[in-house]
This record gives sequence, structure tokens and C-alpha cells, in this order.
Amino acid sequence: MKRIPPAVRREMLLDAAFRVISERGVSAATTRAICAEADMPLASFHYVFESQNELMRQLLHRVIDAAGNMERVPEFTEDLRENVELMLLHALDWAIENRGEDLAYYELGNFALRTPGFEDLARYRLDQALEVITRAFHLLEAIHGSNMVRDKREVAWMALTFIEGIGLMFLNSGDAEMARRAVKGYAGFLVDFAQGRAGGPVQS
Repeated sequence: MKRIPPAVRREMLLDAAFRVISERGVSAATTRAICAEADMPLASFHYVFESQNELMRQLLHRVIDAAGNMERVPEFTEDLRENVELMLLHALDWAIENRGEDLAYYELGNFALRTPGFEDLARYRLDQALEVITRAFHLLEAIHGSNMVRDKREVAWMALTFIEGIGLMFLNSGDAEMARRAVKGYAGFLVDFAQGRAGGPVQS
């Protein structure tokens, strides 16, 4: 049997761990289940990872970084509200098309929140998501002009609160049509909020 280099073995086990979590949840991602998914003997795991926690830490880093690089830019129109709606729909459509992966992303985030020593990754997940959304609003300003009177991070918080919430609503209900209708309704509010027409006074 051809010897697999440690770096390749590590990636194969990380891939297998994510598949197990996507299909069966974090609780199912035991060392034995991961090795079985990767079609490797149990000893292979301890050859490249010191512990289960080390694998989970590397997996979280990988998943968070991958999500931060998934910038899907739609074909924009000349209308700001339509473009915000398109960006929110892009995020929702990915979640609908990749239900298991999206559920794994939420579960891994909760795992980081609940596991001592992983708090930094929970914060890293939040910061990466906010950074992606902030970049998106910079792009929209470049297209439509600088008309955002609220701080972009505040707007990003509002957008991320909705994106994570609508994602969970879809995961629980499976109602893609209702989720899309909610996006259409929220897009206008988010534009009004960014431009200071909703959500209370703008901080000077």
C-alpha cells in the first residue's frame, strides 16, 4: 500500500471530519467515525493529530477561513435596494443548496462557544463574517456612492444578525420560499438603516 504523506493524511482526516459533521452532527465526529469515513486505520489519526481537540481546532480554522473567502458577487443592477437583496439572497441560496454544510458551520460555531479553550475561535468566526459583509458594503458604496451614514460595522452586525437568523429559520422549517420572502422584506429595511432612515438616531 502506498504511503500517504502526513500533510495529505491530515487533510483527508479533516475532510472526513467535516463530512461526518455535515451528515450526522458534531457529536458523531468521534475519532473512530472520522477514520472510518476517511478509510484509514485508527492509528493514522494519532500519527497526525495529538488529540481530538487538535483536529477540531484545525477544522474550525479551515471552515471559518473558507467561509471568509466565499464572496459571491451577483450581477448588480443600478438600484441599491435590489443589490442588497441580491447579496442577501446569494447567502441564503448557498445555505439552501448546501444544507448539511451550513448546519455544520452553525454546529461548529456552537462547539467553539461551549468548549473551554476554543473561545478565540468563536470570536474569530464572528469577526470573519463581519469582515466579509463590511467588504460587501464597501463594494456597494463604490457602485452607488458614499451614502451610508451609519458605521459600516454596525450595518454589518444588522446584516449578519439577519443572515444567521434566516439561515436557522430555513434549517428548522425547510421553507425556502418563506425565507426568500423574508429577505426581500428585510433588504429595504437594511438600506434605510444604513442611510439613517430607520433604527433610531445616528450616532455622531
